Formats: sequence, C-alpha cells, structure tokens
Amino acid sequence: NTPADYETCWGAPVTTQAMIDGIKAAGFNTVRIPVFWGNMMADDGTYTINSDYIKRVKEIVDYCMNDDMYAVINIHHFDEFIIRRNSLNDCEKIFNTLWTQIAQYFRDYSDKLIFEGFNEYLGGKVFDNSGNLVDLSKKDGYAMTNALNQTFVDAVRASGGNNSERTLIISGYWTNIDLTTDDQFIIPADTARNKLMVSVHYV
Repeated sequence: NTPADYETCWGAPVTTQAMIDGIKAAGFNTVRIPVFWGNMMADDGTYTINSDYIKRVKEIVDYCMNDDMYAVINIHHFDEFIIRRNSLNDCEKIFNTLWTQIAQYFRDYSDKLIFEGFNEYLGGKVFDNSGNLVDLSKKDGYAMTNALNQTFVDAVRASGGNNSERTLIISGYWTNIDLTTDDQFIIPADTARNKLMVSVHYV
C-alpha cells in the first residue's frame, strides 16, 4: 500500500503542481480533494491514519495554497463504509476520532482550507442482523444526519488552531436538496458565527 496506489485507482494520474496550476489558469479558484481515509489506517480499532497518507493529502492541499486557491478535503465514501456497519453511537465515536486527527494535522492552515464532513451518505442504508441493506425510517435518517454533522463540527472546533473559525461544510440528508430543506434537517450548533455551509448534490 502506498498513497499513489489509491490516488490513481480510479484512473486519475498522480496529482502535480502543474495540474493544479492548470486548473487555476482555467479560471477556477477552488479544488475539492475527496479522500478515502480508510485505505491506509491502523487496522486495530484506533482508526489511526497512516502518516504517509495524510502527508500526501497535505502535499496536494499545498499545491492549492501555492496558487492562492481554496481547497476542500472531506471523508469520501468511507462515510458509507462506516455508516452501513455501525450503530449511530459507534459512528459518532469513529467520525470524532477521524476528524480530530485530520483537523489537528491541518489546524494552522488559513481559511483557504475548508473541511467537508462527509460525502453523500448521511441517512443512508445500514446492514441488518442478516447482512441485508435496509432503509432507515425518515425519523432515524434525520437523527443520523443531524447527529453526525454535529459530531463533525464539534470535533473540528475542539482541535485548536485556526479550526475555531474555519469554514465547514455539512452534508445534507443524502445530500438531497428536498430532504435537506425539510424542517427535520437541523443545522449544527456552532461556536463560530456564520461559518457553516450546506452541501447538496443536485442534478
């Protein structure tokens, strides 16, 4: 296992400064860096992220910083893996552990770095006792979504440095715009003022 194995496994080349320069030259000012953190971490229940892996994420973030661009990093698809296999209480513990590590590592970065808590699986299906994927009730789906978004915000804010005021992106219920604009979706409490954004995937 090397960081490059996972950086290229979906067909992308290894990211370079020249590639980010090209994105900047094309007129973009933001790069979203999706990270499947579960590829390289301790398999002992501690969820300790591999130091080479997070260092590589930092290198790509730095490419964006070098070009005075915004960079967004998240927990990508690993949210689905965890949510399907764990109780809500265990999910909260796991995501708190992950975001505490990530946030502390990047705590001194400027507000050009933005954290996005999850990808698009909040409120998603879970495995039942027979190993079948089953839908949650809407009540349970919203409870999961609201609880895990709050866990993310709390973990980042508690990690010190510039994270006390960093802009954070919280995910909508399945990142569905109709489910997310429902009154049951609750914006997390936050110690920072006007520093939360909401992500929906709309086509």
